[in-house]
Amino acid sequence: MKLNTKLALLLIAGTAGYVAFQNLDLLRGGAKDEDPSLLFNRIWMESKPEKATDYVHGAYFLSRPQLGIFQRSSAYDFHFERFDYKRDGAKTTLTFPQQDRTAELTIHITKCGAPEPFDLCLDVGENPWGGPKRYYGLSAEQDEARLLGPAAAAMKSHVPAE
Repeated sequence: MKLNTKLALLLIAGTAGYVAFQNLDLLRGGAKDEDPSLLFNRIWMESKPEKATDYVHGAYFLSRPQLGIFQRSSAYDFHFERFDYKRDGAKTTLTFPQQDRTAELTIHITKCGAPEPFDLCLDVGENPWGGPKRYYGLSAEQDEARLLGPAAAAMKSHVPAE
């Protein structure tokens, strides 16, 4: 092989290696994390309820004060629990005042192939409240009321005032 051909192949291999290293999460089947601030002031649900009697888990994190709720509800029955939290990157520590217990979550927000109308995924490494490990949300939070209807109103009605 000529020197120019070898040099070109080496350059191509090096470039491919660099691109692969920069996109390692994507190559492993994962998606790149979105802006962590998308966690806040947004409804996160395991699915959009089809009927008023469907139970759905949800989560809501206020940015200030640092508190939120986990909820399992239908249009007729609901259970929710407030928590306080502290974040350090992807690690989030929750404190449940009613039970005087703490738990740690690892949180990742990604664009994903979520069911309609959602376009974001919130993955929690573990769910201390007993709900799912994946919740779905909307990147345009102003669309929540229109796209989620009564489910959005019910979820926000249980959120403590900021």
